[in-house]
Order: sequence, then C-alpha cells, then structure tokens
Amino acid sequence: PDVRAKNFIEIRMTDSVPPKCFLALASFWKSIFYNQENLAKALEFSEDFTVTDVLQAKEDIVELGLKAQFGDYTILEVAKKFLTWARDGLKDEEKNYLRPLEEIVEEEVTLAQQLKNKAKEEGKEKVLREHSLNSLIKK
Repeated sequence: PDVRAKNFIEIRMTDSVPPKCFLALASFWKSIFYNQENLAKALEFSEDFTVTDVLQAKEDIVELGLKAQFGDYTILEVAKKFLTWARDGLKDEEKNYLRPLEEIVEEEVTLAQQLKNKAKEEGKEKVLREHSLNSLIKK
C-alpha cells in the first residue's frame, strides 16, 4: 500500500528517496497535514477525484512523469499547487527545505527520470550508491 494508517500516517512512496529530499518531504507533509488551512484545501481539492482517477494517474506517472493526467490536471499542475500551499504553510526558516521539490517542478524532471539519465551517463551502480543512506556515512 502507498499509505498505512497506524497511530500515525506512513507515506510509503517516500521511503526511498535521495538524502537531499528527506527534509523536503518531511517539510512538505508537515505543511499539508499539520496546517489546518492547507489540509482543508487538500481535502477540498481531492473531492473531485475518483478512485479510478487516482489509480490511472499512478499508472501513468511511471511512463509520463509530471506530464501524466490526474483528472483535469497534469501532475505538474498538482505539484505546483501543493508546493505553493506547502511554502505558504511553513515558517520562513523552514521554506528552504522545499527547494529539492521545487527544483523537480521547475526543471519538470522527476527523481526517477533524473536517476535514469544519470545511470545512463555514470552507470547504475554508482548512482545507486550515491542515493543510499550509506553514502552519508563517513568511513
């Protein structure tokens, strides 16, 4: 499952991202879930989507990335909308944490696309090594 509800909400899709995105994702979700205004906006926005819309978008994202459709929107449009809300919902000193996500939206290239491109240039093994938590441990 993509999300598990326990005594907390576990967002499964974000548990294997490059280290530079850890704080970006934590800040993003904090701003959406813990800011009542943003949570209300997100809930209102989600009311127009069906389960079919969600499942189709999830499938299409693999192939089309940010160009995939989600109802009447592209994933890029949804990302821009949510990032604007997230930025508005954070304290000034936290806003910079969103930068890696904003770069994805600005460049219109997903992390998966970035990794595929880099793997073609530098080799899969090197890219995987750089994007693991072990890369943060100094020997």
